[in-house]
Amino acid sequence: MLVIFLFVCSMSKSQTFELPFEIGQGFKFKDYHTPQFYLVNTTVKPTVKFVSDKLITSAIVMTAFSDGYTYLFAGPGISYMLLQKNSFKIYAGVTTLAGSEARRLYGGNVTAELAPQFYISLNARQEYTQKEFWFDGSLGFIFF
Repeated sequence: MLVIFLFVCSMSKSQTFELPFEIGQGFKFKDYHTPQFYLVNTTVKPTVKFVSDKLITSAIVMTAFSDGYTYLFAGPGISYMLLQKNSFKIYAGVTTLAGSEARRLYGGNVTAELAPQFYISLNARQEYTQKEFWFDGSLGFIFF
């Protein structure tokens, strides 16, 4: 996967590299009869933007703490710009993350870039080994 990512990066002439950091909170639950668990997470996702910043590929590393356990996840993500008005941008994307304790998260996100260095992200993911739904909102900062 990393080889494909690096190959695509080298082929694009109009690419931009960024290093976003997110901190977020949310919840996870199995079904409506099971109590919800509070979730807090931090995410670092080195990002390359292509095609005039419309297409984004990311290598995601996320830690999450919930119900007394700390989980570590990593995987790829891809997003596409849906709307741009001056410095305000909206992206929609998908991610797949493999994690500790054999957990796998698959899901989507919507990101609103409010300023060139600040954004808000909403993530909805399905965890397939434990059949849990994870939902979180994050504040993101782009370092460079």
